[in-house]
Amino acid sequence: YDSYVKANKAANSLSYDQKGIRSRIAKAKNMIEVNNLIKQGDAANLRHNYTDAKEKYQLARGIAEQLSAQAIIARIDAKLNTIEQRRSEEEQRRREENERNKSIYQAKRLEKAGDDQYNQKKYKEALEYYQLAKRAYEGLGLTQDIIMVDQKIKNTEKRTRGIINRIFNWLRFAADKAILAVFGLKLPWKWLAAGNHRCRNLAGSHFHEQPLFSFFNVKFSNSSLLAILPSGI
Repeated sequence: YDSYVKANKAANSLSYDQKGIRSRIAKAKNMIEVNNLIKQGDAANLRHNYTDAKEKYQLARGIAEQLSAQAIIARIDAKLNTIEQRRSEEEQRRREENERNKSIYQAKRLEKAGDDQYNQKKYKEALEYYQLAKRAYEGLGLTQDIIMVDQKIKNTEKRTRGIINRIFNWLRFAADKAILAVFGLKLPWKWLAAGNHRCRNLAGSHFHEQPLFSFFNVKFSNSSLLAILPSGI
């Protein structure tokens, strides 16, 4: 560019036709503008400001088209394609992050619902919520949350076994009273437990007999046991 300017001054002093030199000067100025715009676009691209980068590249491309600078146009097109690809990838990452955050929020809500049920001593419902929360955490790979909710599940199951203990004790007491009322005497409890050794433990490792239920050949699930528990047990 500087050399073209000097040549133009020399041509003026010699009364030389300056049209060709002035054309080259204009083209050089435009090329400088193209390079500056590309540099500005590159800087915006590094800042992840893709909108600004795209604007600078498109301005540079427009000038390059006027100059018929095909090599520069191809270079700018490659930069524009890269911007679109990066912007698409970042939008996809943001969508995935938003979905993950929503899933974490839902898992936390399930755990909170379990806490609320637990505090109300509704252990069956609490256990269901905790198990749902644990599956959600497992899907998200949240190890620490899995450990915490798993401990809550164990505590809730322990509470449930305690309730079933009280149910069996209450039923045993009720059965004793019924036998006493019918026969006028209190039969040993082991008599009612005869033949029960092959039955499965209904309420976990704390029970090795189901005397009343096996005696009458009736089976109950843990949830049905909780349902028939009288208030205050």
